[in-house]
Amino acid sequence: MRLLAFIALLASGTSLACPPPPKDPSRIAVAGGSVAEIIYLLGEQHKIIAADRTSNFPPEALELPSIGYVRALSTEGVLSLEPTLILGEDDTGPPVVIEQLEKVGVDVAIVPERTDADGIIEKIVCIAELIDAPEESLKAALTALEEDYEFLKANAFDSESRVAVLLSLQDGVPTAGGSGTSADGVMKMAGLNNVFGSFDGWKPVASESMVERNPEYIFMPSRSVAMNGGIEQILANPIIALTDAGKNGNIYEVDGMALLGFGPRTLSVAKKLALQVGGSDE
Repeated sequence: MRLLAFIALLASGTSLACPPPPKDPSRIAVAGGSVAEIIYLLGEQHKIIAADRTSNFPPEALELPSIGYVRALSTEGVLSLEPTLILGEDDTGPPVVIEQLEKVGVDVAIVPERTDADGIIEKIVCIAELIDAPEESLKAALTALEEDYEFLKANAFDSESRVAVLLSLQDGVPTAGGSGTSADGVMKMAGLNNVFGSFDGWKPVASESMVERNPEYIFMPSRSVAMNGGIEQILANPIIALTDAGKNGNIYEVDGMALLGFGPRTLSVAKKLALQVGGSDE
């Protein structure tokens, strides 16, 4: 489906349920890296007064005052910055803090999430509405993403590929993304076969399971790669070394927020993964 056709469907009411517009989006505290990234893409970053620790792109977002971690916000810390709107991803919390913020009259908008290409576009359109972004800014943002979106929607990839996303290597044991995770979503978006799609969530993987599933390609967040001593050290991991990915050196690091955050960059990452596995360097 072409992007403009999908936007027309959104206008007819097929999108995820976006929260009602806030009274005043002029002072936004952002909870979630994808939300911050979208606001910058829309050119409305002047409305952000603070952001959580996952808001690390673009780099200037790191200079904003911090409200802590997206899932562990503090009522006092957020209120001290006098926001008119708390704009968060779907895992913003804890719930008791959200309730306290709403009780004192601060608008809280939690943006729905769906881990596919259409869901990313829906999120951008929703956020543009919530922060009262100009129509021309939304159009420019979507135009910038059009090529990647339409590539992913138009191409069918090799469903026989064997791919895994590992979140970490805790004491040498991999934690892999199963069904229902953002990792599974990005692999489906790229048309790739998640070898660990038979279990739900993020789970440690024993050597026997790794050998049985035998991924050909393994993708990891850059932070996890660095924490484990780099690609060469990961290739030397005895569990990883048992896989075709380990034997052939097909371990790749990817920016964690771009890979798993389901913001604008996730479209280009999904395209890149598809082309890597497909053997193209486009």
